Amino acid sequence: MSIKPPFTAVEVRRAASGFYQGHSVEIALLSKGIMVALVIWALVWPANANSNLSSLNWWLSGGLQRILYHHCRYVRLFPGRGGHSAENRQA
Repeated sequence: MSIKPPFTAVEVRRAASGFYQGHSVEIALLSKGIMVALVIWALVWPANANSNLSSLNWWLSGGLQRILYHHCRYVRLFPGRGGHSAENRQA
């Protein structure tokens, strides 16, 4: 069974001019909408937002530390993989 080649013909519509020139307007507006919703939520319910965002920050920080720990451990156990060895570095 052969593996199909990856689908790479994705067309992303970008703004030709204006503030969003060269960027996808849909993605930019979606991210701005999410940020506005977070700010309004924090203004309307500050105590709830404080506790929830603090716990989210704690969870994300711990997750990042676990990822970095396992990455460093992998690189130390297998130094020749991933371009991290001294032989793969260019002067």
